[in-house]
Amino acid sequence: EIRKLEATGAPSKEICLTHFDVAGLVGASRESVSRVLKRLEKEGLVGLQRGRISILDRQKLQKVAQG
Repeated sequence: EIRKLEATGAPSKEICLTHFDVAGLVGASRESVSRVLKRLEKEGLVGLQRGRISILDRQKLQKVAQG
């Protein structure tokens, strides 16, 4: 489930998903997803909280995703 959290009418940059949920969406193991998310967190691209992933730098994250 991806919830749109809205405060001012604009969608939040926060996704309410667990690592297990993301793994199911992309067809990977939870462990692999956790490793990648930890790396992205160390690079300052995402923030991780229990059951939530916050996008901190969308432009850089898009560049990483594009290769």
